Amino acid sequence: MLKIELVSTGTPGLNFNQLQQLDIPKPINGISEEINQNAVLAFEDENDAINYRNQMDTLAAQLPDKKTIEYAAVQLIIEAISNDAFVTTFERQTD
Repeated sequence: MLKIELVSTGTPGLNFNQLQQLDIPKPINGISEEINQNAVLAFEDENDAINYRNQMDTLAAQLPDKKTIEYAAVQLIIEAISNDAFVTTFERQTD
């Protein structure tokens, strides 16, 4: 199980409760809440996280208004997955 915490700095409304209410796909293994109200994305493994990030990349490109909270959330998810140490190590090993 791979868990990636979304740390929302400077972007209001992207805590766990707000993220749950947005109309964006959630990871298959779900989202949980940290004690500080940050959201934690759960994945089976690094490959699952990468596939979800790719899905979010596609969604980001399709969103017509780049100033919405949905777009900000999608970008935060993409960034968190891309910067995760386990994911980056996995990507280096599979290149």
